Amino acid sequence: MPEFPTVLTDPEELSAGTAPVQHLLGALIGSLETLARTDRGGGARWREILNAAHAIAATVKGASPPDLNGFPALLRSRRESAGFTQKQLADRANLSTELIRGIEAGRKRVTPNTARALLRVAELRLEASRLLPASVVRERAESLNWWVAPHLDPVSMLQDLGRRMASLGGRIEQTYMYLDAHSARDWWEISNDPNYMASYRHPMPLEQVAGLAIDAVGQVPLDVVALGPGDGQMETRFVQALISLQVERDLRFYLLDISQPLLSKAHRHAKDSLDAVRGVVVFGMFGNFHFLPLYEQLFYSPAKRRRIFTMLGATMNNLDDELRFFRESLRVADKDDLLLIDFTMAFASPTDPDRILELDKGISQPMPEAYFKWLSGPFRRIAQPREIRGSFELDTDRMVPGSYSVDAKMQVVDQDGQDREFLVWRVTRYEPDQLKDWLDGLGWQSLFFTRFGPATRNQMGLMLLRKRG
Repeated sequence: MPEFPTVLTDPEELSAGTAPVQHLLGALIGSLETLARTDRGGGARWREILNAAHAIAATVKGASPPDLNGFPALLRSRRESAGFTQKQLADRANLSTELIRGIEAGRKRVTPNTARALLRVAELRLEASRLLPASVVRERAESLNWWVAPHLDPVSMLQDLGRRMASLGGRIEQTYMYLDAHSARDWWEISNDPNYMASYRHPMPLEQVAGLAIDAVGQVPLDVVALGPGDGQMETRFVQALISLQVERDLRFYLLDISQPLLSKAHRHAKDSLDAVRGVVVFGMFGNFHFLPLYEQLFYSPAKRRRIFTMLGATMNNLDDELRFFRESLRVADKDDLLLIDFTMAFASPTDPDRILELDKGISQPMPEAYFKWLSGPFRRIAQPREIRGSFELDTDRMVPGSYSVDAKMQVVDQDGQDREFLVWRVTRYEPDQLKDWLDGLGWQSLFFTRFGPATRNQMGLMLLRKRG
């Protein structure tokens, strides 16, 4: 058996001797990249091991490892010069105070991820060469973090939308209202209107419910599955609140949406907000949450992990068939998985439509311009009709007890003068106690409920539920 190369080995013999090692390392790195990409079973640890393997490979090829012998004293000196306490530096770098204390004491090693976090703190004036091998200083391409459902075909969906618009009228599933970039932009402008943000997004008590979620599942690794996240702002804020409460950060954040433009925006926002946080991985999933059981990537998980599904931004309101969704799509939920939903509150009982019309004033008023622009856009771009009118209509014949819906309809007059009507958007309003009882009958136990939003307008409810066995 040949001896392992030493500093006394002839250079030619050294090159020959390390070739098998480099070959084995190459195979190891390939396997680790697959594990890091799919993130199955190892959380963020696969990426740490992958970084270490790259560093070993660079050293075998002749790159000098970083000299960190003097780094603890250097870090302490630069931190004190910048006026930071250890806790303040940890907060700035999104690291733990214990880690900073351990590095300065020489007890903790500096991983590539830790090094990059410290390099981002400009006040420390650190140089990459003091922290990372040359091969690691240059950022490598990220592992793949974008997944497309194999059955999804947006082009065919747009063609199908065109055929539906050419029909005599009827129901057009709301999914089609987000497909193209124009529709996604129009929806984004509505959801990011300053008044809407101030009334509904900012007041949502996500930090409070994150604490309750952690209490419910305990200190375990988490998978957060955001269904229909839109631009992802509320979901990302919820994840930030969750990881601030995790003792050991280990969270996989899945964003699942059928609108590729909105999903791109949500994914970028989540990555920008969370990329520096060690132990957190973000995945974009281009798919339809009505087919959730088909997406096995979400459900390969060791028993120690817990899942939290979210449906924020009134996604629950837009379900056409709640029973089918909970029985078929969410049948993938395991015992003790959590579900976080928000929804608009009913103004009155569906048995009293006159009272609803009296209190829910938006039903009888003209459709707001921003909503008309969004909902009529696909018709204008695809069907090119002579005239489009928009209106709202009350529907009290809904599945969930105590609920009613506000249906948005488009009256379309084509170039031949034919008048057709399409239901394109539905917002269901729920009475909280009856919704809670209905969900309990489907195996979802309510852990928390609160109201938020302006008292003089449509109020929202926020509910955290747990799946019973």
